[in-house]
Parts: sequence; structure tokens; C-alpha cells
Amino acid sequence: PANEDWFTKRMTEIRNELYGIDQPEDSSVDQDKDADPAGTGLGLPTGGIEIPDPTTAPSGRPKQIDLDSEDEAQLEDFDTMKLSPELLSILRGEAAPVDRFIGRDVSSSDIYAEHIRLGERLIAKERYFDAEERFTRALAIRPGDITAQIGRIHAQIGAGMVLSGSVNLQSILTDSPHLAGTRYSLNLLPSPTRTKILIEGLRLRAGVVKVNDHELHDDRRIRVSSGLLLAYIGFQTLNAEAVDDGLGVMKESGTQADQRLARLLEQIWDVSLELLDEASSSGVNPEK
Repeated sequence: PANEDWFTKRMTEIRNELYGIDQPEDSSVDQDKDADPAGTGLGLPTGGIEIPDPTTAPSGRPKQIDLDSEDEAQLEDFDTMKLSPELLSILRGEAAPVDRFIGRDVSSSDIYAEHIRLGERLIAKERYFDAEERFTRALAIRPGDITAQIGRIHAQIGAGMVLSGSVNLQSILTDSPHLAGTRYSLNLLPSPTRTKILIEGLRLRAGVVKVNDHELHDDRRIRVSSGLLLAYIGFQTLNAEAVDDGLGVMKESGTQADQRLARLLEQIWDVSLELLDEASSSGVNPEK
């Protein structure tokens, strides 16, 4: 359907923009390229779209994300990354947070499913390194599987594996930007106590909090990686300050690829509306 074609094409454009790939001359659409041609106002197109394998470079891609570039980060013209209200509504969605990585109806005899379920339970028990191992085994069975990758990222975050978790998270968000607005229930994330510790540690490693007026790490990659994870945790837990601080580090200290991703995420990960909704539902005046 036209609605699905429009969404798929726009996601391809955004992914190319994130990788810094010039758009083909014939890729231009209407003046408002994010306008829903079907005028349905629907969420994700019916029938869904094929999720690409983040571990495999799409054909024709001239370059990968340069995670080790030492070039001075330069702000670009990010107008092409501006999302219309229609597209932003689709990407943010209104669905409840995902509360399990795999459905109950999947057979327990499925080895892949069993690794996923065990990984999920191990995260809930705060055994993050063991959980990471289970999701890695699931990936060995189904290379590139999105569910296993997300589970592994959550386990890596809980375990404090900053660089690994950040690289894997950036890979998924860049290759599959339609997943950026997905939220997960607390049982699929590091525990609240662990999350509080992580936020404090990531703020320190990202350079948001300084030690004797100096940043803890001189390595820009560590600061940017910590910033991305800080923002991701903030989005998942509706912590606006963590989102702003983390994306701010990416924009200030990151490569052009980091900055492009941050420009996209600051639109999708704006938790202000959810916070206003929570305040309204609890009878609190958000203006006070």
C-alpha cells in the first residue's frame, strides 16, 4: 500500500542520512516528505516492514560509522533530519512498553527461545553477565536477530559494558531507526537501583559531572559512548535530564555520525510529553 511504501522509503532516507550517504536525485518527494500520503494517521504500516540485519552492511553503502575518527566534529546542516509531526507520531507510537522479549506461545523446545527466556529472567535477577551470554548464544543461532541484540544490549548496560553496549546500540538505531521509539518494561531493563548507579556513573564518564573541574576521561569515544547510554536509559525511564545530558555530549564531542544520530534521537526521545501526561493524571500542575 502507498502508506507502507511511504514509510519504508522515508526510513531508508533517514538511514542513509545517518550514515552520511547522499540521497539519489530521484528520491525527492513532496514538499513535506514526511506527510502521510494515505492520510490515515495510522501507526506502523499494516503488515509491518522488514527489519534489516544491523550486522550486515546494505549493498551500495560507501562507508560505515566511523567510531574511531579523530577528526574534529563539525556541525552539519541537519534540516534533512527534521521529522514532521506525522512521522514523529508514528516513530514514537502510543503502544505500551514491550513487557517480554518473546511470546508465551513459542515452544519451550525451541533452543533460541529458551536462551531468550533465560536471558530475560537473568536480567530480572540482576545477573547481567550471565544474561549477556544467553543473548549471545541466541544470536549465534539467529545471527542479526533484533530481539537477541536488544536483550544483549540491556544486559551489557546492566553489566557496565559501556563501549560494547554503546556500539551495539548505535548500530541498531542507525540501521533500524524505526525502532528508536520502542520502550521496554522495567523487567527487561536493569533494576531501578542499578539504573540509578548507572546514571551516576555514566554522567561521570561522559564528562557531564567533572572531577576537580576536569573530565574523568580524555578519550572522546568513552565520553560519547557513555552519553548515548545515558540518553537511552533516560528515554526508557522518562528521565529528561539524562536524555538531554547524554545527547548533549554526543552533539558536543561526537563525530558527525554521532551528531546526526543525536539530532534524530532528540526528537524521538523527547520525554516531556509523557512527563506532562503523568503529572496531569496524578493531579499535579506541571507548570508549578
